[in-house]
Amino acid sequence: MSLNIETTSDKPNFINYFSDPLTLPQNAGVVLTKTNLSVPIIVSPSVRVPNIGNAAGAALTVGIDGITEILSWTDIYNAANFYFANNYGLDRINAPADLFVRGEYDFMPNQQLVVNCINDGAALGTATSNKLKVSFNTILAYAIDQKFDFYDIQTAPTYKKAEGVNTVGSGITTSLNDAAGAKIEGTLVDYNNDILTELGFNIAYDPTATTDITPTDFNWTAADSLTNWTRTGASIITSAVAGVNVAFATQYASGFSIDPNGGWVGAVPTLAGGGTMAYGLSLSSEFGGWDDNFLSGGGTTCDDYINLIDIGWKFKANANGTTCAQIIDSKTDNAAYGGAAVSLPQIPITEPPHLVSRATVGEKFFIHIKRGAIVNGTTEFIFSLFSGTAAILDTTDNLIYVCKRTFAGGSLRPTLVALSDNVLGNILSGWNHIPITNQSIEQGDYFATALSANGGTFNKEFFLQPEYGGTQLIPAVPAAPPVPLLPAITATQQIAEISDFWRAWGLISYDNAVLTTAAAGRRYFVNNTIGTNLLRTFKNKVNVLNSTFDIQYIIGQNGIGDIWNSGGGEQMILNQDNAVANLPAVLHVAIDNLDLKNFNGTLLGGASATGTGAQTGQRPSVDRVIGTIPILVNTIIESDSYLLQYEPLNLIYRPINNPISFTINQLQVGIFYYDFLTNVRKNLKSINGICNLELNIKQGFTPKKPQNNLLPY
Repeated sequence: MSLNIETTSDKPNFINYFSDPLTLPQNAGVVLTKTNLSVPIIVSPSVRVPNIGNAAGAALTVGIDGITEILSWTDIYNAANFYFANNYGLDRINAPADLFVRGEYDFMPNQQLVVNCINDGAALGTATSNKLKVSFNTILAYAIDQKFDFYDIQTAPTYKKAEGVNTVGSGITTSLNDAAGAKIEGTLVDYNNDILTELGFNIAYDPTATTDITPTDFNWTAADSLTNWTRTGASIITSAVAGVNVAFATQYASGFSIDPNGGWVGAVPTLAGGGTMAYGLSLSSEFGGWDDNFLSGGGTTCDDYINLIDIGWKFKANANGTTCAQIIDSKTDNAAYGGAAVSLPQIPITEPPHLVSRATVGEKFFIHIKRGAIVNGTTEFIFSLFSGTAAILDTTDNLIYVCKRTFAGGSLRPTLVALSDNVLGNILSGWNHIPITNQSIEQGDYFATALSANGGTFNKEFFLQPEYGGTQLIPAVPAAPPVPLLPAITATQQIAEISDFWRAWGLISYDNAVLTTAAAGRRYFVNNTIGTNLLRTFKNKVNVLNSTFDIQYIIGQNGIGDIWNSGGGEQMILNQDNAVANLPAVLHVAIDNLDLKNFNGTLLGGASATGTGAQTGQRPSVDRVIGTIPILVNTIIESDSYLLQYEPLNLIYRPINNPISFTINQLQVGIFYYDFLTNVRKNLKSINGICNLELNIKQGFTPKKPQNNLLPY
């Protein structure tokens, strides 16, 4: 005969009470016949920064629309330290950068943790602040952003929801040190264990940084750039009566240029001599050879040559003597309004018909350029005309007019043109501009060839190319400040570590098991973007689970404090008491230390406190593993709630070894596993849903009587 018992619980460690007492037979045996439970398992891969030794070495080449920049490991460290040192991040990395690239810091791709830190006033000036476990995606986005003048790079990773892995509790105490060395304590604000599936970036065209560059004064120094105009001071030209005043300035002849990605030019008009004055940009290519011979066509006024300006400003006083500013754009007639009356300038080539600006004394007029869309081998350039009182362009100034022009290719180097009537004393002063930058030159040269070579097709280029340059072994003698040395590694080992690092983020193919040369296995990513040249998104699948770096598992834990703690005061790490490096093959089910029957006896071999020479004690009758639940280790690939169902084919009864029958009304059951490396028992604390265990108990064999005080078996 046998006794069937079914236990149910919402916990993996529980006491099951019976309404009717059960009698266990003599020498009972217990077997686990069926199991059904769902266990949350957190799969937490890490990606370790390689052991470089020399942080100045090249780490990554990044290309955006023809602009190529190299990120060193120092650049990546500086980006990380932006968060660490400025107390945005939970981790701390001490300077210098060479300590960062020593093969000791781990990024946790799947962990998103935000903690409300207290006692943090020394660094931030506030009592509390939110800090996060900063991802590598965020750090790399910031590092790339710092390298490009007119692109804004933001992190945009793709995460997959970890089903059935729900954390509870807000109590997490860190022992990290802030910048002033004070301890930081904090409570959880937000945590989830979503799984990183794609490295991602949003690349937005943003010429604001170029616009904010400190401008360069333009002084019209070349004699052949001025016809009749006179340079009367720094950044000042004054009209003369020798004839119509015309000035041209190009990059090659006069040193003038304007960056097409947020650059601008500005000047202050003063109509001291009266008449008409204008300045603007000619959008044809370089003006070579402009001289008085061109002006011999008989023109005698500013308006005779105003069609040389494609985009610009025109200045003329109305009948009341008030200076009015008009927009020059194409060849549309316009009228100037001076507040009291409308004045019709001679041959006005201005637009729009009803937009006017009344110029005040000292008012400065600006022309701003940025790129637009690239379509079918053509590039749009957007021109914005501002007026303001500051010496430099402030985009909060008056925006008067916006227009665009479309050009074949992608390079634009306009010519500056200044005109005035044949009068004495008209002044254009305060000339300054944002010259073309090296990145804009590189981009323009790229567009000029790439668009023509590809039949006008634009591929929204964004590529990431791992590099191996500048690697250096750990020196035999540490530089100051002294730090513990890591074992020296060979250059081949360094290449392997670098390769593994970029493989984990999906930037090197896993087709090559180990790179033998620096160039082998590198990949370009130029087609992983969606969107336009103005706003696009880059996505690339990661391989963090297939990397050679560590993967830690947390089984049956949902308390934040059971998952996270501080690691040596420098970074937040997984709780090592509950994290294991190897998944167990089975979960053990045990009847845990339940006092089914007390056996009293004497323990000979030691004097008691009372001096009787014997000790009296008691022990529980059972502490038995009654069954195991297999875990299909190969199926555990990401954080999830895993259903474990098992029914053994061969029932193996575990003996309780009770010499007599006894009655029970409860069973204390525990589910646990052993750490493979330490053989330490680790109890499960959390399951999802209900744990169902079916037990079968039967009477075992009756022991034979001893013969000569010896058992026959």
